[in-house]
Amino acid sequence: MTRVSKAGPLSVEPYWSGWLLPSKPSPQHHWVTRRPIAHRGLFHPDAGIPENSYAAFRRARDLGLAIELDVRILADGQPVVFHDRELRRMTGQPGYIHDLTAKEIGRLRLLPDDRPPPLLAEVLDLIGDRVGVLVEIKDPTPQAAAAVARVADAHPGPWAALSFHANVIAWFARHRPHVTRGLNGGGFEWDHGLFAAVAKRYFLHLAQAKPHFLGCHHQCLNDPIPRWFRARGLPLVSWTIRSPEMYHTVRPLCDAIIFEGFLVEL
Repeated sequence: MTRVSKAGPLSVEPYWSGWLLPSKPSPQHHWVTRRPIAHRGLFHPDAGIPENSYAAFRRARDLGLAIELDVRILADGQPVVFHDRELRRMTGQPGYIHDLTAKEIGRLRLLPDDRPPPLLAEVLDLIGDRVGVLVEIKDPTPQAAAAVARVADAHPGPWAALSFHANVIAWFARHRPHVTRGLNGGGFEWDHGLFAAVAKRYFLHLAQAKPHFLGCHHQCLNDPIPRWFRARGLPLVSWTIRSPEMYHTVRPLCDAIIFEGFLVEL
């Protein structure tokens, strides 16, 4: 099976060539690998700073660290910075994040904080252009991608769309090709069935997404597939690094890290 490229009917390439020989990202996307990336902000629960909170993002920003955050879509279509589907772990309340509106979210409080889960627009305003932001989109739909894009289009600083879901990142390739794109993989995600889990574990979903970098589980950095892609110019960003010892182990195998629980020197 072959596909005809835009260069004309005489330029024919195998349909799988984009997977085996991915395009190298242009220099405008290299910012992703220039600084360590604070996982869900530089949070510290023992100090009263929860993950994905204003305080965590402010702390990372002030130290000059890039930031990774999680986004889910509320019932009114607004992106909120929150990792879990369920509310209980982070707020102590029952229910699901996607059933609430932005107004209802404003009545919740993150534990152990006194502020509600922030909206993506509010976090981007807080960060400004001081550090880069990786926006991990948890919802597996193009509508979620579009909702994030509407909020982030006017953001003055560098930002990247990141997801385990290839169709979400493919939306950016088609509709916002200038936005830096990252595809997560290297770990099993069972929420959407066996085939999807295997595809994400082994980056079989890469050709659809056309990413500028790969987010890879630290235990899989030395697997043949991530090594192949890295050798062909796709940077590897390792997640999640939780100690200096782990950092020194993975450093030769990747181009940047997403970390938590300790401080990385710039």
